[in-house]
Amino acid sequence: MAIIQLSTFLENVPGRLYGITKVLRENGIDIRSLCIAETTRYGVLRMIVKEPEKAAEILKENGFTVNLGKVVAVMVDDAPGGLNSLLEHFEKEGLSIEYMYDFIGRAEGNKACIVIKASSNDKAEKLCLDNGFKLITSDDIKAL
Repeated sequence: MAIIQLSTFLENVPGRLYGITKVLRENGIDIRSLCIAETTRYGVLRMIVKEPEKAAEILKENGFTVNLGKVVAVMVDDAPGGLNSLLEHFEKEGLSIEYMYDFIGRAEGNKACIVIKASSNDKAEKLCLDNGFKLITSDDIKAL
């Protein structure tokens, strides 16, 4: 049930992020979530898009370095302690989270959607499902 995340390196120069979003806009690629981690020389842009394979191909054609990888997207209560209730299960199982970020906009009802890259995505998916958390699928993202 893991979803596909698109990652690309960005030099820390004016206009680089604009260039990526321009290429995606011109090709009708909708960004559903993003996160930028940066250092002084470069950043790593991680995105969830509706058509990750198409987006990767288009970005590569336009000179961007792109990697596709798997992450877990899970719904948590959008209330104080909602995220902590999920992380409590990760803590009990000793499962590490390498990074995480949230979806743009609101999920269904009083839920928020969190994107997680865990030390083992398979274990993270099982942990979420075993503890009553709903996972977001690629089909869900296409329907957004």
